[in-house]
Order: sequence, then C-alpha cells, then structure tokens
Amino acid sequence: MRKFCLSLFLLVFLGGMVLVRSAEAANFTLSPASGSYAVGQEFDVVVGITSGTSKVFAADIWATFDASKLEMTEVVAAFDSASLPLSVVQTDSSINNSTGVMKISVQNTQSTSFESVVMNNQPVLRITFRAKAAGTASFLFTCSQGSVNDCNIIDADTYEDVITCASNQSGSYTITSSTGGDDGVDSSTTTTTATTTVTGDTELPQTGVIEYTLGFGLLALALLVVSAFLFV
Repeated sequence: MRKFCLSLFLLVFLGGMVLVRSAEAANFTLSPASGSYAVGQEFDVVVGITSGTSKVFAADIWATFDASKLEMTEVVAAFDSASLPLSVVQTDSSINNSTGVMKISVQNTQSTSFESVVMNNQPVLRITFRAKAAGTASFLFTCSQGSVNDCNIIDADTYEDVITCASNQSGSYTITSSTGGDDGVDSSTTTTTATTTVTGDTELPQTGVIEYTLGFGLLALALLVVSAFLFV
C-alpha cells in the first residue's frame, strides 16, 4: 500500500510537470485572431510572442495570407523600443501581396539587457490589412518543427530555435461586401484595436502555467500527507 501511494504521488507529480512544461511552449500569437470586416476596410492584427521560460534573442516571423481577399498595407513595431530593445528587419521583398507571403525578422539591439527578457504575449508586430474581396481569409504562420528556414524563436542562452509550431495561433477573418457610402474604412475601430493590443489584449491565449502548477501542487501535497500517515 505504501509503495502504491508513493508511486501514485510520483506519477501525479511528474505528470503535472510535463503538463506545465508543455504549457510553456514558445509560440506566436495573433490579436485579434478573428473578426468581420467590410470590403475596403482596414484593420490591424498584432503578432505577439510567448516564450515560456526562454529568453528571446531574435525571431523570424514567416506567414501566409489570402492575397485574393487581403492586402498587407503596413507592418510596424508594436512595442516601445525604449523599454524593449528590438529591431524590426524588413526589406523590399519582405511582403508579397501577389502571393500572400510575409517574411520579417526581429533582432535584439542590446544583447546584455535584452537577454534577461522572457516574453508573455509580448506584442511585436502590428500588421495593417485592407479587405479586398468578400469571403473568409486566413493568416497562417509558416512553421515546420525542427526547420530553421521558416518561423523561429531563438533562445538567448542556447541560440537554439525553441518554437513549438503546433502552439502557433492562426487567424481567420470574414470579409463582407461593402454596403456603399465611404470606402469602408472605420478609423475608430482601427485605432481602438491598435491601442488595446499593444498594451496587452485579453484575447491572446494564456499559457496556463499558474493554474497547472497550483492544481498539481495541491494534489501532490495531499498525496504526500496520506503517504506520510501510512509510513507512521
């Protein structure tokens, strides 16, 4: 009976650690990840980074979008460079609106201070789209686990790619026909979206580390008490 209790305790404890570890996966997030917009309207989508326990040195943000329904008009930093020393690397070929491809990188500019940063849904890029045609348009990160020639999140300590591709968030946006009148651009909506996402949007998925840790910690403590009584 004692051996059974000890085995059960270890099993629950180790299982909890595995779940906590998986919840700390490094990945890219989107805010908003969905929405409905009229043809001709512009809207913002913020790309964020969640790095778990890793300290981010740099990141490659590769993605595809539905070029028949969306046009990417602008990509800018979604962070304050004074508090987060990052640099957005963008060339003339970074965005291709004909094929619906985006390839942009962010790099640290002050490694000694930036290497102490762990990101938790940290806004990195603000992308402005213009809706072109009615339908459902997707935004998908290009990521194959183990590949370095696509999305990457580089750990500052090991310089290894720590991204978990399956944890990346995908976007799906509904484009409706324009109702006429102006060009469909809702400047108030666009401004609100940019402001709320840059300061921390609640729509971004949480890692859930605290909830898992507390739950399994309490269960492990209860089993430990029971085991202690059995040994007496």
